[in-house]
Amino acid sequence: MRKHIFRMLGKVEDLHMIVAEFEDHIEKLRNACPSEWGSQKKEIDGSHVNMRSKYEETMEAIGKGAPVSVPG
Repeated sequence: MRKHIFRMLGKVEDLHMIVAEFEDHIEKLRNACPSEWGSQKKEIDGSHVNMRSKYEETMEAIGKGAPVSVPG
């Protein structure tokens, strides 16, 4: 059980890192306001795909670590 918690916490930390990347991208766009931001869009799209993958991995880890409830 403890191993699952540490694995889950690692995945949650990965999500926090991706959110921080999004915040950096947003701040850059807010301050620079470039007329061409295609390269930033590619980075943001890549981060979005990565976020979705990490979210699914995290939910799977949570499911494996959660106690099973017995109807009763």
